[in-house]
Amino acid sequence: MVRHKTLIICGSPPGIRCGVGDHVVKLSDNLIRRDCEVLFLTSFCKTVGNAAYVYPLIKKWNFFSIFSILSFIGRERPDIINLHTPASEYKATLNSINLLPLLSKVFFRQIPFITTLHDYAISNKLFKMFFLPLFLFSDAIIVTNREDKDEIVKTLPFCERKLKIIHMGPTIDITDIENDKKTKLYKEINYNGKDRIVSTFGLIKKDRHIDIVVKVFDKLSKKDDNLKLIIMGDIQHGYDQRCKRDIKNLIENLDLKGKKYFLGFRSPEEASFYLAISDLSILLYERGASFRRGSLINALVRGVPVVTNMNSRYGVDKELISSDMVLTVDSVNVDQIYEKAKIVLYDLERTDKMKEKMKEAKNMFNWQRNTEEVMAVYSNLLKK
Repeated sequence: MVRHKTLIICGSPPGIRCGVGDHVVKLSDNLIRRDCEVLFLTSFCKTVGNAAYVYPLIKKWNFFSIFSILSFIGRERPDIINLHTPASEYKATLNSINLLPLLSKVFFRQIPFITTLHDYAISNKLFKMFFLPLFLFSDAIIVTNREDKDEIVKTLPFCERKLKIIHMGPTIDITDIENDKKTKLYKEINYNGKDRIVSTFGLIKKDRHIDIVVKVFDKLSKKDDNLKLIIMGDIQHGYDQRCKRDIKNLIENLDLKGKKYFLGFRSPEEASFYLAISDLSILLYERGASFRRGSLINALVRGVPVVTNMNSRYGVDKELISSDMVLTVDSVNVDQIYEKAKIVLYDLERTDKMKEKMKEAKNMFNWQRNTEEVMAVYSNLLKK
């Protein structure tokens, strides 16, 4: 395949706990493995590591930062420009970054511009208005789930020819570890061979409802002494410290000593292990689950049964529901989630059917396949 010099723009730099940023790092690495040259232009950060392809040049995202990006494009002359949006670093300047495709067309008309849009259906209506320049002036638009494509086409039917669904891959690789390391990790949670693991995974913040997960586990553990709860993750921002403190206080008040393990962020190898041994993962989201949720994808590709929630206010991912890979509830409600969790843990016939369906996830959320699909979008535009 043609070697591309690809400029990827994303506000979330490597090392920052952000689903979009994790996706971009994985995509960049996979493009490089396929002999593509990648320039990753991102926010200034002291913790980006030594990756030669990362350019942490943008100290503040505002209207004027667009001209810094244009200057970088003029200097490097990439074959392809791929903007990933939204990202938390853009904040209130999102409407400014959305002008980049237009200005790129003014100054670099010959360079194809692709936008990878990570959130649309779950965005509020005012927020969606700011995306209009992206739809008008991007040569192609990649979305990571069918829900986003359907919502865009319903509102802006002229965009259908530009749209391509390319699912994300897992942000944590599936890895095998040595038996000695497994023994050590089992020991860390006092695993006795009969225990069954309930886990939750991802950023610790209010809108992930980890307090609800803890309350559901408390109900389950009152009837099953062989259950253990693993909470993997940590805060993203300083203001989430209160949320973390409240969760720890709740655990203490419910007297779950010896049944819960707050593991924080682990190495990818260790996180993969603990997630893979889970009998159930409860993953809750303020705006509902979809096939763009990194924590959900990481569970599905490991065949871990998931109970999650939808939120009709922000749309419902029909593709996810029809997949039969997960059990869903309509609201973040302890009793509803508890009933679904019991099905996963004790209705083995139903759980086996879910696991059979989850075999499809390894193909859907596969970095080799998905990277090749991204490269095909690049190649098609370069041929025009």
